[in-house]
Amino acid sequence: MLSKYRRNRLVNINTNVVIASVLGTALAAFPVHLTKMITHSELAIVAISFFIDGIFDVVIFMGLHILIHKEHIKGLKPSRAIIDDLLKIQSQRVVLSVIYLVFAIGGHYILLIFGVERTIAFIASYLGALVVSRSVHTLYGLKTGLFEKI
Repeated sequence: MLSKYRRNRLVNINTNVVIASVLGTALAAFPVHLTKMITHSELAIVAISFFIDGIFDVVIFMGLHILIHKEHIKGLKPSRAIIDDLLKIQSQRVVLSVIYLVFAIGGHYILLIFGVERTIAFIASYLGALVVSRSVHTLYGLKTGLFEKI
């Protein structure tokens, strides 16, 4: 089963991104909750949330991607192919971040304005943004060949 997961890039890239995003959001939820001790400004809450979530997301994704493609790693040194692949996927995620940000940050801010508790607003908006951005990235990847073997 793991070998099928490794070979099917459509599945492993999307799964790695979803796992990284969901875990990143889950790990960031507690620090977001703790922002109530330092600020009540919606913009500050949104900015802090975005920064914390982003760090967790990128680190988890890179770890999962390297783990899945461990055949491209000699000792502790990843091959040029895996580094190029990581950079390509992360650069596409950066471009797609505009869509993600509109839904994640915009949704978070709007939910806060409407009185939704900060942690619930954070989780709901970031997971909604994940669904939208994964859909767009998957369609783009199918069109451009992203999901072909490394």
